[in-house]
Amino acid sequence: MREGRLGRSDLAQLGLAVLLGISLVLPWYATASSNPNSNIDGKRGDLTGWVVHPVLRWVLLGAAICGVLGAWQTIRAQKTELPRGELTVIIAPVVVTLLLGCGLLYRPGTPSNTISLQYGWFLALGAALGAIATGLVRLPRRRHEPPRGGK
Repeated sequence: MREGRLGRSDLAQLGLAVLLGISLVLPWYATASSNPNSNIDGKRGDLTGWVVHPVLRWVLLGAAICGVLGAWQTIRAQKTELPRGELTVIIAPVVVTLLLGCGLLYRPGTPSNTISLQYGWFLALGAALGAIATGLVRLPRRRHEPPRGGK
């Protein structure tokens, strides 16, 4: 691949980062309309990840920005301490863990069995899983040696 040009994995990473950002404003959860007690922080109906998770939204937005910056780094042909794809391989599993935790283990709302997952959550999870795959493809083939300190 020529320096300064985006390859397929770079374009995939860019698209997945944008998809992760967009998924925040799509419905993640829905309360059961048949149960009047079903709510998430007093709200009923379809709720976005942006509304429900006041801290997680910034973490996910930061992860999406990192994906866009990875493509920007490739376009500008910038050399950094981390090889291409390494930051994605570090951040994406954390995002997957957070999404699985908030969607499956600690689902918001009461009663939690009346709160269903919506397509926005699945898009966010798919984007994070796809980011892991594209990050692995973008990693350099050779072994990365840590910088030597001191002399």
